[in-house]
Amino acid sequence: MLNDAFHPGWRSHLQFKHEFLSPPLEPLKLGNSKFEITKKQLPSLMLRSATGTGKTKFIEMLVQANKGYKIICITCRKTLADMLEERLTLAEMLEGRFGFTNYKDIDGGLIACDKVVVQAESLYRLDLDLYGESVILILDEFSSACEQMTSTTTMGDKHDLNNEMLPEFIQGVSRVICLDDDLTNEEVQLVMSLRDDVHVIHNIFKSQDGDKVLLYESESLLMQDMHDLLGNKKCMWISSTLSANSTESLHLQLEEEGSRGVCVTSKTSEDDKHDITQNINTIMADLDYSIHTPTISVGIDFNVEDQIDYVVDIFPTQSGVNVETCRQMLRRVRHVKSKTYLVYTDAATNNLPTTTEAVNSWISNQGNIVTGNIHTLQVSGLRLRAKYGGGLSLPDSFYSRLSTYVHVKKTLPKNEFRQRFVQQMLDVGCKIIGVQGHAAKDNSFLKSRKEKLAIIKEEEHEQIANAKCLTEEDFDRLYRVSELTASKKSAITKYLLMKAYDITTPEIVDSQWVQKYNNEKEKSVYKNLRALSTAGRVTLQAGLDAIRQQEQISLSFCINNGRLCQIPHKLKDSRYVKLKYAMVILDPCGFTSLLPSNMVSVDALQDGVNAIWGDISEEMSNICTTLGKPMPMRRDWKFRNKLDFLNIVLKHVLGVHIVSINKRRTAYNLKHLSNVGKYMLAPPSSS
Repeated sequence: MLNDAFHPGWRSHLQFKHEFLSPPLEPLKLGNSKFEITKKQLPSLMLRSATGTGKTKFIEMLVQANKGYKIICITCRKTLADMLEERLTLAEMLEGRFGFTNYKDIDGGLIACDKVVVQAESLYRLDLDLYGESVILILDEFSSACEQMTSTTTMGDKHDLNNEMLPEFIQGVSRVICLDDDLTNEEVQLVMSLRDDVHVIHNIFKSQDGDKVLLYESESLLMQDMHDLLGNKKCMWISSTLSANSTESLHLQLEEEGSRGVCVTSKTSEDDKHDITQNINTIMADLDYSIHTPTISVGIDFNVEDQIDYVVDIFPTQSGVNVETCRQMLRRVRHVKSKTYLVYTDAATNNLPTTTEAVNSWISNQGNIVTGNIHTLQVSGLRLRAKYGGGLSLPDSFYSRLSTYVHVKKTLPKNEFRQRFVQQMLDVGCKIIGVQGHAAKDNSFLKSRKEKLAIIKEEEHEQIANAKCLTEEDFDRLYRVSELTASKKSAITKYLLMKAYDITTPEIVDSQWVQKYNNEKEKSVYKNLRALSTAGRVTLQAGLDAIRQQEQISLSFCINNGRLCQIPHKLKDSRYVKLKYAMVILDPCGFTSLLPSNMVSVDALQDGVNAIWGDISEEMSNICTTLGKPMPMRRDWKFRNKLDFLNIVLKHVLGVHIVSINKRRTAYNLKHLSNVGKYMLAPPSSS
């Protein structure tokens, strides 16, 4: 709920919102709780309104009401850009006027059109000279656009340039229109920091009044009930934040049992995605179910009445998908015959920071560890204290606030997801009913689905292993192509996998090798172990010092070359800080190398753990935040409990545990748990 703290008197704005949308010729009309507007515009608007309440129609009518204005519509998805271009252009053509241009239809260079739909990563192409006056900026799905603006992967080498352009446009255009299903207070403040004409509209219409949510405590029981309903010829719409492989294994199992359905995930070809999403209203007439994930890069909605009996939603928190996105997925079906939603989500809590102050404090701590928190740094050009003033803290810039807010948003799914999901469903009028219990362990449907998942993964490993070996030129060419065949995607994965592990002999990369090493944990451990041992460094500390110097130089380069947007990302992802936490444990506990032969007596280990525990306890919150681990809640820290926490850190960073070498626990050594650690540092087996 947007509140008075962020906009004094915003409640009174709701009484006069017709003046903001269509003064003075027509009052705002609410037809079936949908917005019907407009003839002219005055203030900038930030509009929060649920799915199905006419936001896109609002954009169409706004465009038609402002014929003398240039209009830039910024969106976050290419298919949404296509859809908006089609709808807005059609609306223009009906009046005999030239419509919108999709940025993808403009070959290179600057974009200079009176009306354009553009994705966030292409803002740098907009001609600032053309869009100086009489311009309306439409920010569609603003929350997702904020996330895209902070993505180094999406923005690439235009990260800083795009993030310079966004506040310039927000501040400089005649009017800003910002729309989202779940507009937050933080997003409102971002825009208000640049403009003083912003008015907030919150449509509090309860779009799901009377709907029933069955909230399951176990995924297995939900799967069993869904399976039974399909067996009773009920038509289902299934939304999943599981991985693409897990979602497709469910699809294969349902098909094998005789149900007819369609599945759209990130692995679905672009042509099939487009065909399914564009024609879903007719396709579903002959199907028993549809399954989709949020990572499909396309929008999908179902608007046919009296066809979908139940909506099933599988939302595990480890997926990292936020509550707002999950709720939007749940509402992709506008008409549910039973008005009943079967939902699974867990109650996991990770205790990661969820406030701006906490995130900024953590990032500053990261910076102080990397730079040394001293007045004069030894690396030429690196003057973080002089740059930011007194200790390392992020500058109070638009991008700093944006990136901090997005970071908070990403940590929220791991903190009381279920409680916030329940509250938001209650806010839109739903009734929540808890469903307890678990499916039988010998359930044949669940067993068969696990087998299908194993087959899918095995086939994927084979495809990667047998894919073409790309040259660097091949990779650069393919990596820029947005729509690729499955074989080319496998080739890209193989190239990146070989590069991640410094593999130069393709024959090594068979399906078994891919199975062992194609996961982010193994890659991270390998990079950390390699960084510590590169260039023949004599000690682990020498390797750590070299990593720190590299990161200091990198920060210096960003500052001296105006790449300030990259600084918070480099500090958040600092390899040095993670390795520092591991080394703070290893060295005092007597482990001067990562070899398993390095043994320490139990007395020496206990002395070492006790010596460092005060510092570890004080830094525990930052350690857990850096590693993305839950903050322990215990108060009684016995030796074994302390060692358990230290092992969590060591396993995450280096893939090792400190373990006893015998049942009497008279001595301890390091045990490598990762495949890369066993391969790089463990001695060969006697067999």
